[in-house]
Amino acid sequence: MDNRTRFSQYIGALSQFAIREGHPRVPAKHIEILNGEQIQLGAWVSYMRQRQKTGKIAPSYLEELNKISGWTWGPLKRGPRRKAERNARILEMRRDGLSITQISDEFNISRQRVHQIVKSNGA
Repeated sequence: MDNRTRFSQYIGALSQFAIREGHPRVPAKHIEILNGEQIQLGAWVSYMRQRQKTGKIAPSYLEELNKISGWTWGPLKRGPRRKAERNARILEMRRDGLSITQISDEFNISRQRVHQIVKSNGA
């Protein structure tokens, strides 16, 4: 499958998600089913934002993503600017009883990374 076809497939999955959910804020680990096929939509959205941030995304791709109602390139949530602050908040959330998955979704980082932060701090 060429890049243009693959991009169109992901745009279709993103559009489907946005229509169903009412917004295009895809969780990091989300898998969308499109025409019976599993699409790693969360990872792709993150990748597109990273490409845009570094100026490595085709203008036509930018244009198509910008057409998705509610799409934003910036941070989805204001969060701690430093990892130490983020990690302290993660540990606090874990002590408050939130699951690794809930914390992962809140910070848009992998469950594995949350687990590493929690484990390395003895929580």
